[in-house]
Amino acid sequence: MTVNKEEILSGIADAAERMGLETEDLISMIDEVLDDCINKVGRMREAAAAQDSAKLSAIGHDIKGSALNYGIVPPSAIAKDIEVRGIAAANRIDELDHLLKLIRGFGISE
Repeated sequence: MTVNKEEILSGIADAAERMGLETEDLISMIDEVLDDCINKVGRMREAAAAQDSAKLSAIGHDIKGSALNYGIVPPSAIAKDIEVRGIAAANRIDELDHLLKLIRGFGISE
């Protein structure tokens, strides 16, 4: 899955409007949200290694919600798949990690 900075900024702007916030206010929080999601991917790997499908699903749910609330839609779709399919979708953890780090690298809040 590929994304571009403009696509991500558009999603963030939509989320800001939905929340009644200025886009810049939401953008100022993006790095923290992405860092949190990236950290949770590490916990996903631990859950997958332990074959803990319930924990993997719960972490997927957390990432899905965080990303979606802030308008970061592409990783939320992968996280939803992991939430729904649990250990059967563990092969998507690297894809999710890559996508989150790619978006983090866009430097949106700069």
